[in-house]
Amino acid sequence: MSELDLTKEEKDLVAAMTRNQGVWSTIGFYSAAVVPSLLFAGYGVSAENLVAMAVAFGALLFFVIWLISRELSYVAPFLSIFRKIMAHEQRAALGQPVAGPDASNRP
Repeated sequence: MSELDLTKEEKDLVAAMTRNQGVWSTIGFYSAAVVPSLLFAGYGVSAENLVAMAVAFGALLFFVIWLISRELSYVAPFLSIFRKIMAHEQRAALGQPVAGPDASNRP
C-alpha cells in the first residue's frame, strides 16, 4: 500500500495520464474523427447538399458529446486523488506520521 492509499481505479488513471503518447498520437486520434467530417461538410457545401452537411455536423456533435462524457467520467477519481494528495501534504506540513504500513520505519 502506498502512502496515498490510492484505489486501483485511481492508480490506473494516474498510470494512463502519465503515459507519454506524444503529440502525433493525439493529432492522429482527433484527425481520424474530425477530418472525414470536415471533408464531408466541404462536399456538402460545394454540392449544396444539406443532407451531407447535416450528417457531417451530426458526426462532429456526436464526437464532442462522446469526448465530454469521457472527460466527465474522470472527474470523481481525479477529485479523490487530489484530496488524498492534499491530505498527505497537510499531514507532512504538520509533521504528523504518514499513513501506510511502512510509516513506522521512516526517520
